[in-house]
Amino acid sequence: MHQSIGAVMDKLIWFGFGIYFIVLSIKKREKLGNKAAFIRFAGILFIFIGLLSAIMSIIKSR
Repeated sequence: MHQSIGAVMDKLIWFGFGIYFIVLSIKKREKLGNKAAFIRFAGILFIFIGLLSAIMSIIKSR
């Protein structure tokens, strides 16, 4: 289950963007209006992609 630094950083970037988009959609809800829901969905999607990537790399390493 050894992963390179690049693979770990890739997963952290996905999680970071996801969390950033969720926080942005909450903080700027008034200014964004209807777009806030789409930005929150994008954040959840980024986190899901990061989790899926982590799970697939664990399965692949076995």
